[in-house]
Amino acid sequence: MILSDIRHYLEARGQATLADIALHFDAAPDAVRGMLEVWIRKGRVHRQMATASCGSSCHQCDPAATEIYLWGPGVDATQVTEKTENPSYCTHVAFARPINSTGERPMRDYGNIPKIDWQDDKPTQVRIKAQLLHEEPLVLRFPAEFELDFDAQACGCEGGSDMLLDCQPQAVFAALAKTNNLPALVEIGEQAREAGQVVDVDRSGQRLIIHD
Repeated sequence: MILSDIRHYLEARGQATLADIALHFDAAPDAVRGMLEVWIRKGRVHRQMATASCGSSCHQCDPAATEIYLWGPGVDATQVTEKTENPSYCTHVAFARPINSTGERPMRDYGNIPKIDWQDDKPTQVRIKAQLLHEEPLVLRFPAEFELDFDAQACGCEGGSDMLLDCQPQAVFAALAKTNNLPALVEIGEQAREAGQVVDVDRSGQRLIIHD
């Protein structure tokens, strides 16, 4: 279990209790909570305590089953709720629905993200890895002859053919390394994955946007 695993799990579900996440990854709740704290600091995950429908005096639930984590920029102020269907935990836990419950995505602005022009040399690779080491976003620009063709579905991408969103970095960089005969890209993809980041691919702009 790494940061990106938790990201993909929460993105798919929208929200989950700490107990559900720990059960899915067969991990201790405290270990999962520590990794979730990283995403909370990045502003990508929000934590809420469920309100039991039986009243504030209810003490029947495992605390991990009432600690809810939501993926996204925030929670709808109307606090629309629904009951959990998992009988292993409390059956009266109320969930808050994420703002992005419609599945719509806002337009992304990459204007303020640092940019590096790709060159197959050590100094460029060091700059890229330093940016990823600090889990900072990065726009990586490639020359016109660089091939950005790969199997988008196999790399977990969303979006259209010219603009792919939230791709798995390890898969993308490994594919591009093979296509362009640039083995140095493999290590960059692995580092981005370890940092819990994803990749947007702007084919018309000849660039990769690495972000959390």
